[in-house]
Amino acid sequence: MHRRNYSLSILNGIFTRLGMNLTHPSLVLSVFVRALGGSNALIGLLSTIRFAGWYLPQFLAASWIQPRPRKAPVAVALEIIRVLIYVVMGVLTYTLSLSHPRLLLLIFFVLFTFSRLITGSGALARLDAIGKVVSPLRRASFFATRNFWGGALVFGAGFLVRYLLDPTRGLSFPLNFTLLFALSSCSFVAATLTFSQIKETPDGADQPHHSLKDQPGFSHKKSTHYD
Repeated sequence: MHRRNYSLSILNGIFTRLGMNLTHPSLVLSVFVRALGGSNALIGLLSTIRFAGWYLPQFLAASWIQPRPRKAPVAVALEIIRVLIYVVMGVLTYTLSLSHPRLLLLIFFVLFTFSRLITGSGALARLDAIGKVVSPLRRASFFATRNFWGGALVFGAGFLVRYLLDPTRGLSFPLNFTLLFALSSCSFVAATLTFSQIKETPDGADQPHHSLKDQPGFSHKKSTHYD
């Protein structure tokens, strides 16, 4: 079971990296926003949403995720939501890009922000589950293997992205971005399916629930210091 969990976790990481990079905010979505008539300020906003949406919900969702005995089902449920968001973005790109680009631009930023919040929250559950199914002695090799093969696959996918976005050789707009959203969705589906097969040992039933104010930095309780 440990070997199976190890392999599935690696595949999950590889497919997740592929899905994220096929629609990379700085390299791909910035071109998409520009094609819809977005300003430089909106293009710059992509990075802000990307990182704020990743880190902020991790802090806010920790108290909700921590007491749950199984974290993998939480990660899978949130990943399913992300898949649906990318499917919707692909459909809307195909149907609204040429007829209502401004409306699509607004919808895109709403969906992108929501997807980043979902992704940031799901990262907590996913890493917690990985910490339980991958033994401490194999974690270094786990992350090295995942990053190596994930990076190699993303490097190869970069040539496909370059081809699709090349106006002289690739598909015309909006078919090129519709296909990229579809490919990202398929990658996230593969990542979700592999992670859903992980056998996670549940934590004890007496896990305490900590509210936001109990998190480090918010607690005002006195502590005793020993020199």
